[in-house]
Amino acid sequence: MPLDHFVPQVHLRHFYAPGDQRMVGIQKATLQAFPCNSQSQCRVMDGSTNEFLSEPRAIEELLKDVEPRYGSAIANLGAGSIGAFEIFAVSGFVAMVFLLSPTGRRLGSAPMDAIGNVTARMLDAHGKFGPPPPGLEGTSLTDLLDSGQVEISTDDRYPQAIGVTAFHDLINSLGNCNWEILANRHADSPFFTSDFPIALETTADLQLTNKVVPLSPNLAVRIWPTLGGHDVPQDFSFPRARWRFRSLSRSEVRHINSLIVQAADTAVYCQQRLAWTDGFIERHRHHRVDAIVQKFPTGNGVLLMSAHRIVSYQHPPVAGSRSG
Repeated sequence: MPLDHFVPQVHLRHFYAPGDQRMVGIQKATLQAFPCNSQSQCRVMDGSTNEFLSEPRAIEELLKDVEPRYGSAIANLGAGSIGAFEIFAVSGFVAMVFLLSPTGRRLGSAPMDAIGNVTARMLDAHGKFGPPPPGLEGTSLTDLLDSGQVEISTDDRYPQAIGVTAFHDLINSLGNCNWEILANRHADSPFFTSDFPIALETTADLQLTNKVVPLSPNLAVRIWPTLGGHDVPQDFSFPRARWRFRSLSRSEVRHINSLIVQAADTAVYCQQRLAWTDGFIERHRHHRVDAIVQKFPTGNGVLLMSAHRIVSYQHPPVAGSRSG
């Protein structure tokens, strides 16, 4: 059983300390810091194996479209060059993290859990489950769900399998958005990365959330979604993509770093531990990305709407000192 990386090593290596083959990891739950390399982090047993697919290791073939392009794409963006090659590589990286990371798999399960719960209650209301089993006389499935004795949950590899089949559609959707390539010229305030390096920004439209992705300590990209973006025909020349390059102020860098820390699952990574690092992570660590599912009753059912948001969260205690 292989240990598969859910954040590519080629991404993490961009955050090595200058002249070193290591970076610093910091656990969100404990603030414990540890030196580490890309090989030891962000990996889970059989993370790229999915038995719901006809070819369980099909994910590995998809990654071959993305990972070999990533390093060159980041170098080109840093030099001020962007085109279809760079857009495909970064969009593929974002899609990959959503598919493979524990956070991404959890986000994919939440809407399906809600669908299962609502469906079960509707079927129960129409008497589709028959009488309760012995020992539960007088108790309906709805009562059991309300009391917490029964829980409907989704195997997170099932929505992952659906995502695998739509992998290139997601790349196409992300690539045909509006992009900002963000230069961080404040050497004493480099960008972090994490085990879920996709920070989220809310917008005036509750249906849309910006994705801010750190690419290196001095480079990030902000992807602005557009309504109807999922309906764009697949075309990897990305005809609807629009972009601009921008240098960030110090306060803008702080804002992005706060979102990166908040979005991280269990660990934040940086080039080196600076005087302000621990205090900054301490202030922003009690958050995570979650799927917010809203239910709206309709005339003959329930409308479910799901959105990804950064929410307050208390991390459980961590055994041991290492993440990944």
